[in-house]
Amino acid sequence: MLVGWLVYCCVNVLGHLFLILTCTPFFFSLFLLGIFDVDPVTQLMNSLDTVLSQEYYKFNKLLNTLRITLKHLQDAIKGLAVMSIELEAMYWSFLQGRVPSLWSNVAYPSLKPLASWVADLKIRVLFIRNWLEIGQPKIFDLPAFYFPQGFMTAALQLHARKYKIAINTLKFSFEILSAKDQLNCERWVRPSSKSIKDENEDENKDDDKDENKDESEGDISKYDDGVLCSGMYLEGARVALSEGDGDEGILQLKDQLPRQLVSELPVIHFLPEPNHVINETYYVCPVYKVSTRQGVLSTTGMSTNFVVSIELPRGAQTSSYWILRGTAALLNLDT
Repeated sequence: MLVGWLVYCCVNVLGHLFLILTCTPFFFSLFLLGIFDVDPVTQLMNSLDTVLSQEYYKFNKLLNTLRITLKHLQDAIKGLAVMSIELEAMYWSFLQGRVPSLWSNVAYPSLKPLASWVADLKIRVLFIRNWLEIGQPKIFDLPAFYFPQGFMTAALQLHARKYKIAINTLKFSFEILSAKDQLNCERWVRPSSKSIKDENEDENKDDDKDENKDESEGDISKYDDGVLCSGMYLEGARVALSEGDGDEGILQLKDQLPRQLVSELPVIHFLPEPNHVINETYYVCPVYKVSTRQGVLSTTGMSTNFVVSIELPRGAQTSSYWILRGTAALLNLDT
């Protein structure tokens, strides 16, 4: 009776996963349809599109692995195939609510249990699918990337090509968007790839229109450069408005609320800037993929866990205060 119940539970999990994967189309056909634009001058593909092509290749590899191993395990449960050591380990991983090693070996770093891992996979696949079918998002979900460091480099390369600046002189500056700024992002439309000369001509034509705009809407043209990123979590601190300034207060670091382990970071504007110098009033906060905060150097020379360091206003406290509290940003939680 117990064995039958375990098999029944396992088959239910498999059926749920098959439903998810069956509803997820392969992305390769979109590449053949010419979904990616090529700059007619440089004959180069957009840097962010290059990242997208690399990302969906990795997701295709993961989805293929899921389909094949699930089919083999179903056949083994029915007695139509041999239950190998790997499939048996996968079977027991399902019963224990863990991600099988057959999947984690080709997947992105994650410490989530199986149920949360599946839900997270759906969100990642949906993000990549919408990017392919609809176009570049206004706000990028940073945790959705297999290799977010490549996305950062692509954003720098895009800025360097646009303004003809040496990429090795560019570094990111960071701006935390307030609730009002995030609403303004809904009105912002990502500009098409144009030269600086064309953009200046368009601006001269639209001067009269800009003068009639309500100043309360805010300047949304500043989002034309750089990328807007969301989905990060802050551990050891939180971001809140400075006291006594009302709606015009400055977003800065503060101590966590009672019984609060992590807090969600607002949308952050990553803006490339030549010869960027770190402001002394900012805390340099490391960003990690998972909460272990450790990794190894990969063949690309980058860490398998550390992503980037972002600059956050440190408020009334010193940088040493936040360092001692272990303040860091995470792309993925453990649950």
